[in-house]
Amino acid sequence: NSTFLSNMADGAGARGGAIYIGSTSTMKMSRSQMRGHIGVGACIQFETNSGTTNEITNSTISGNGAFNQSGAIEMRDGSLAILNTIIWANAPNNLVSSGYSDRVTLNYCDVKDGKAKITIPAANYTWGNGMINEDPRFIDFANGDYHLQEDSPCIDAGDPASAKDPDGTTADLGMYATTQTARLFGVVTE
Repeated sequence: NSTFLSNMADGAGARGGAIYIGSTSTMKMSRSQMRGHIGVGACIQFETNSGTTNEITNSTISGNGAFNQSGAIEMRDGSLAILNTIIWANAPNNLVSSGYSDRVTLNYCDVKDGKAKITIPAANYTWGNGMINEDPRFIDFANGDYHLQEDSPCIDAGDPASAKDPDGTTADLGMYATTQTARLFGVVTE
């Protein structure tokens, strides 16, 4: 579990407000939160070789901004698989491509504004199974508490083939797994 908070990429040639993956490097990120980044470059920027494969799983990328292109993720080459992740309220876009031979696959994610905030050629990305565009219902977005409220559409919305959450239920979307407890409603009489 990692939190990347309020980083900045600024100046000529700035890349990756929080993470920059270059050349032959690869990244496998899980149970991470990225928020409050601002600058010239995206929160996460990939400039990898076309043979590299990167993964983002059960993470929350939200509330990031860039002066150009994407507040969340920018691809320049390589491939990226995103699973069980919330990509929400990033400006001006969520995912962009700089026109190289990149390939992005999204499955079981909550992406604000859906495909409208993805500026990758349709031939270069797959909008896969279990995709939603619904308010994730964070506990307190304005103050950075990205735990999910109990009525969040992201609870139990993950890939059924993924590892179960600690409470034994289907994986939730985002960094934080929500522990569900049984509730009894009604009137108890003797």
